[in-house]
Amino acid sequence: MAAKGRAGKRAASSPTVGEALAMAAARAGHAAPAAAAGEPQPVVLRLPYPPTVNTYWRHVGSRVLVSRRGREYRQEVERLVVLASRRTLDASRRLAVEVDLHPPDARRRDIDNTLKAVLDALKHGGLYEDDSQVDELRVLRRERLPGGCCVVRVSVVPAAGAENSSTGGMR
Repeated sequence: MAAKGRAGKRAASSPTVGEALAMAAARAGHAAPAAAAGEPQPVVLRLPYPPTVNTYWRHVGSRVLVSRRGREYRQEVERLVVLASRRTLDASRRLAVEVDLHPPDARRRDIDNTLKAVLDALKHGGLYEDDSQVDELRVLRRERLPGGCCVVRVSVVPAAGAENSSTGGMR
């Protein structure tokens, strides 16, 4: 009986998907300041919860391939990027990416195991040209949501930040 009570409290305090997206949008202002005049606005997308690196790749003989689950994830992200009518960000621009992971359940997960699938799918979906454009990367584990999701914010790093990034912050 006690387990039901605890689970009920957690469910009651968990935000809905809409509330989580509203919180993510509010946080976006902190993580990705408003774009300067002429700069592209940050892109905010709600994606399905990503597969881990352990299930994203498959070894076939001596080759390493994206698994069926990985290909399905890529296709869904591409569909969402197209629906959001996003253009590819300029390949010469440096990018900042913030990922809010809302796990689907209470299982233990290594959050770094999801990043490759997210970054690869965004590139494959046409949001940017290459993962190497990402100079800033932040991943946060957030509250659980039924089915899980991943809220991603991609913004252009201001020119001054790009100079420091290429030298590792050193001159």
